[in-house]
Amino acid sequence: MGVDPIDTPPAGGELMERVKRMEWNMRCKVSPRFLLALLCVVAAVLAKPAQLKAGCLTVSASGTPWGNQWFPLARKDVFNAEFDATPLGASVDTGIGVTYGAHADFPWLAANIRFNASGYIQALNGSAYASVNAFPYTANTTYHFRFALDFPRRTYSVYVSSPGGPEQLLASGYSFRTGQQNLLLANNWSLFADAGSMRVCSSLAGSASAQPNAVWINTPMSIQNDIFTAQWDAVPTANLMDGVMLFSNGSQNSFGATALGIRFYSNGYIQVLNGSGYDALAAVPYSANGLYHFRAVLNSPAALTSVYVTPPGGTELLLASNYAFRTGKAAVGMLNNFATVVDAGSGTLRTGNFIISGGEDWFGTAMLYPTAPGGREWHANWTGTARTWTWGFDNYDREFEARGNGVYNVDGNGMMITSGDTVRMYVRDPAYDPDTYPGTSYDQSKVVTWNNVEITFYGRRVSETSSVQPYGGLTAAAKIRHLPDADLCATRGYYGRLRNDGHVDLEKEVDHGNGAAQYPYQSVAHASPSQPWSSLPFNIWIGMKLIVRDANNGSAVHLELWRDMNDGKAGGNWQKLWEDNDTGWGSGLIACPGANPAQVMTGPNLSVFIRNDNVIEMNYKNWTIREIPAQ
Repeated sequence: MGVDPIDTPPAGGELMERVKRMEWNMRCKVSPRFLLALLCVVAAVLAKPAQLKAGCLTVSASGTPWGNQWFPLARKDVFNAEFDATPLGASVDTGIGVTYGAHADFPWLAANIRFNASGYIQALNGSAYASVNAFPYTANTTYHFRFALDFPRRTYSVYVSSPGGPEQLLASGYSFRTGQQNLLLANNWSLFADAGSMRVCSSLAGSASAQPNAVWINTPMSIQNDIFTAQWDAVPTANLMDGVMLFSNGSQNSFGATALGIRFYSNGYIQVLNGSGYDALAAVPYSANGLYHFRAVLNSPAALTSVYVTPPGGTELLLASNYAFRTGKAAVGMLNNFATVVDAGSGTLRTGNFIISGGEDWFGTAMLYPTAPGGREWHANWTGTARTWTWGFDNYDREFEARGNGVYNVDGNGMMITSGDTVRMYVRDPAYDPDTYPGTSYDQSKVVTWNNVEITFYGRRVSETSSVQPYGGLTAAAKIRHLPDADLCATRGYYGRLRNDGHVDLEKEVDHGNGAAQYPYQSVAHASPSQPWSSLPFNIWIGMKLIVRDANNGSAVHLELWRDMNDGKAGGNWQKLWEDNDTGWGSGLIACPGANPAQVMTGPNLSVFIRNDNVIEMNYKNWTIREIPAQ
């Protein structure tokens, strides 16, 4: 296999092949189509070495030299990650690094440590290995590592401790690997063995360590006000300690303010809070330095929870079934914080790999409504390869299409930079070709559609031409085909707008119009009675959510507009700006030929899109679309 080439990136076709593999890995998460799903399975097998989420993994130069261990997505922030590593020999050349996606080659490791053949532990600094302090290692000894990753600066620090010893600084502000300075996302540990072998256990990402004597560690999570599932891993570092994991509304430093508690108790067993005391359906003991996987199903409206635990090397066990939230906290309503505390004088409680199912979208933005069972999902693929085009489908995303009179520039770091008189970005099935209309008629039975959706994206207003339109700004549309304009009935659908003039509204387009007197452009807008801004702010990221879904057993369409001014931190601080129901908007307007202008447009349609007009520069990021249940 050879030694780490450090600053030698993969070349030519090999690089493109790896990029394609990464794309398949991402696309497999959301594809609704059987053929693509089948290809995803094949691509995943080809692209990924052996993987597991938690537990232990061993790599060996004489056996399996590479391995991968997934962790929850780390984004543009400062991020702690921990693991235990054991060199299984005295002169090995092994290590572990942070990557985006599973890999089996050094150029993808953005930040990594190694046990080198001369007997020392080192960390990569740009294009060379180094260490702040000389740290020799001993064969078959387990060392604990903590990475402090700073994605905005593309730097990291590493701390290492011997068994029973204090943390020591190994690397301070080291640079990400040369060739990985643009990395803004990470979700994987890649392990390697050039010589000898190594075992890695108890990997925790997004990690936090609660120290003894009741020092509270609070970690914000996306807002949850419905039924959701939280999963995480925990490592108690001592026997007979008192380490507690808690859910609450807001950051807390007292037990009485929390709704749910799970603890490694001083009697040696794991327990769950049930109203006014702790209990458990099964007697599950714990041991120091074991990794325990927890799964909690929390019902906020009913103030009940069920908790499952998987001990190291064991199977999942039921700890609690419909246990009550803390007495006095049944009406807490919303949970948005995960806390840990050691309420004793010894032991440390480490937690990480925290995931909320149905709680966060691909980019970690809070979901207002859960994804419908079997519902279609899509997320923007703007990280990795920079590219610019003016029309047509993205070569890196078969469902994303640029239309209108615009320029579309993906910067490779997760952002789309747009400009042009008519910026139009569609997410749709390419099976229909509107540019051959009327030669190719539209047959909805032959395409994949969008139905009830939650659309989320962030936009940044930068500059416009002198002919800027007051209705421009952050605009999304759903339950609409809108292709082509010549088909007047294709244009009917629903819009949500955070407008340049500071107003917000929900709009129903009845007829796009063709310039003829009998068929002019026709729409009806229902505006919020409040105006959030005097004008849409410039040069700040504004999050927008548009909810469009059938309601009242299909007799209405319910629409909501939300904003986040916190740039998505901790899932976003979402504020509802306006909501309304279409029960017959448009009565009296002129519709497309043969249609009722007041028709409530329930059911699926081809497109979801974002639009803007007269733009010199407008930026977008973190765009997701998810199908949600009808109201």
